[in-house]
Amino acid sequence: MIEQVRVGFEDLIARKWLFSPRLEDDPWVLYHATSSPVERKIDQEGFAGSAFLVTREHVIHMVSLYRSMNWAGIHSDGYAALGGITLGRAHFLEPHCWFREASMRSLVYAQRSWAGGEWAMSFRQAFDDLVEFLRSETARQEHLQSQVQLCRFLVMSGAAPSPVIKVDAARLTAALEPLQVNAEACSQLVQRYEHGLIYAVKFVESDVPNLSDRGGSGILYTGTVLSDRIVGKACLDLGDRPAPRKSDDVERMIFWREGPLALRIRANGTKARE
Repeated sequence: MIEQVRVGFEDLIARKWLFSPRLEDDPWVLYHATSSPVERKIDQEGFAGSAFLVTREHVIHMVSLYRSMNWAGIHSDGYAALGGITLGRAHFLEPHCWFREASMRSLVYAQRSWAGGEWAMSFRQAFDDLVEFLRSETARQEHLQSQVQLCRFLVMSGAAPSPVIKVDAARLTAALEPLQVNAEACSQLVQRYEHGLIYAVKFVESDVPNLSDRGGSGILYTGTVLSDRIVGKACLDLGDRPAPRKSDDVERMIFWREGPLALRIRANGTKARE
């Protein structure tokens, strides 16, 4: 039977964990944070690990646009996240999903602005930044001048000049057109958001070969986790408020990392490298 809880914003701030000790103290349980637009899909199918709105090709296309412009965007959760995190994860071609070791460790994924997950969030913001760039003459001039100033500084310092790119607005507009539908779909996820979710998932010995510890990025599972593995589900009523920034419970992290699942994952990783 799935343990279900509903938590309001104020209660979430006061809590150290979401579920009962039966789940929180089980070292074979990992956690996945998401939000209501994908709730029905997960409840019915589990974690299929497929990007249903933004694909690897979309991510590469968007990153290539930014690189060709020599621009880093406006918001840090746009191109910086897309090129720095999402692009790296896009190289996993097989179905995969990310989990965390503690229930309160990835609350950011449960807030409205992250509806649809990291891929949807970073892609949407990166797209919106480019739209703003095209609308704003000031943004385009500042982009050009900052490049000129950097290039001049490097030359005066005896270094090689850096590139100075004047963006062709018409060409950029045309390059964005194939991504328009996907960006709009990502925006609709934000509009459809009702609440955040944290799922507790029970893993077993046979899952170990498909699990790998990626440190700060979390625990990667390659494959499909069926819905019958879900043992807990927490609904977080955050509204439009950002999820509270909660520091990791050090004791809980140590507890998990010294537990049987973590030890087996590390042993399996050592065996794979040998």
